[in-house]
Amino acid sequence: MKNVKRVVVVLALFVTASALADARTEKRQLIAELLEAMDAKGMTQASFDAVFATMRAMTQRTSAEEMPAEYREQWEAERKKEDAELNKFREQLFTRVDYVKYAEQSYVPLFDEHFSSDELKELLAFFKTKAGQKLAALIPKIGVGGVAEGQSILMKAANDTAEQIEKEENAKTPWRPTMADLRTIATALEARATDTNDYPVVSFENLEGLLAPTYIRGVPKVDAWGTPFVYVGDGTHYRVVSAGADRRFEWGARQLDLSGTAPRESNNLDADIIFQDGIFTQYPPESGLKPEP
Repeated sequence: MKNVKRVVVVLALFVTASALADARTEKRQLIAELLEAMDAKGMTQASFDAVFATMRAMTQRTSAEEMPAEYREQWEAERKKEDAELNKFREQLFTRVDYVKYAEQSYVPLFDEHFSSDELKELLAFFKTKAGQKLAALIPKIGVGGVAEGQSILMKAANDTAEQIEKEENAKTPWRPTMADLRTIATALEARATDTNDYPVVSFENLEGLLAPTYIRGVPKVDAWGTPFVYVGDGTHYRVVSAGADRRFEWGARQLDLSGTAPRESNNLDADIIFQDGIFTQYPPESGLKPEP
């Protein structure tokens, strides 16, 4: 009797396993038919093309109309060369891709995990229709291509968000962008000094012509409070000054300090911000700047 029960259990397990295997086989066949109806190979190639289109957009952000006339012909020739190289790469890539293996590894697991056999039958019926065929052709454009087309919108939103955050932070700590501008001007002065072996003896208004565009694209003109910077140079030393939050320059701000006084943090947010000979010699509290050793 026990042997009979064992035989029954084994037969039941065999039947169950066979049923599961049949169901599995049916599902795999449905997925294969669905991928054929959707033109998986064409869908894969269209997805790659959407990626190539994104690559082109990233490398060709400047249009011919934006180029100076004397560079336009050379620019257009370079773009044609890049396009030819990308097209050659695309054609060779398409001949090397094993589309059956690609579908097995990319598409089949997704359909197998997310759809039942009945749902696959419904999808198959739909993609055999005219509307289904049209949707299959659009899927790469909706997916990868949609991201590429919307890239400019996303980038603009991201840049606007970053600028807004920076603006809010600068409003809380206006001395930070001012200190950054002073460093920028000083860096350009020091870069020029490596060529000329001196610091110019001119007013701030005349610095632009000496520094731009060789050492700096454009010289910052005013601090965070809207006050024009002051520059002092004697050939050997230089100083760049912001009037600070009160917009008034302190007595002696326009004079070089050659006494070797150590840099100091002012206790007054209204105090001038002074950068001389490579260091801040006076800076506001809460700036985060550490005194020079």
